[in-house]
Amino acid sequence: MSFDRDKIIFLQDNVGVITNGSIRIRSHENGVLTPFTVGKYKEGQIIGHGESDNNITTHSQTWFLAFEPNTEVVFFPKAVFNQLWKKQKFNTQHTILAEMLRNNVLFKHLSEQTIYALVFDVATVKKYRPGQLICRMSKRSAMNKL
Repeated sequence: MSFDRDKIIFLQDNVGVITNGSIRIRSHENGVLTPFTVGKYKEGQIIGHGESDNNITTHSQTWFLAFEPNTEVVFFPKAVFNQLWKKQKFNTQHTILAEMLRNNVLFKHLSEQTIYALVFDVATVKKYRPGQLICRMSKRSAMNKL
């Protein structure tokens, strides 16, 4: 579906994947007269799947506004989307990388959706042979004195 700027997007018990534009997530959790912006989701991000975003987009006080003209969202029934979500985890290399991030102090508080965005869209895995030079170190580096 396509939405004009500032139009409210209703999920109707579906899960949406943003395919074009962006969506502003608003909440009036602190008061009806003082809504605040929770976040801005862009292409590729998922709304309405609480299991993957720590329930940010399924909270009863949260709603969605199209942030750009012609924002497009593809909607799936929750059961269908859950099947797709589980199937993406079958890749062993991605599963191992996701677990490494979950166990890292810097990344362990991120939502599952953010971790998988890092694993599938940002991170690359490179393999090196034992003793292979990965990057050069300055001759003046303090590490040379160890």
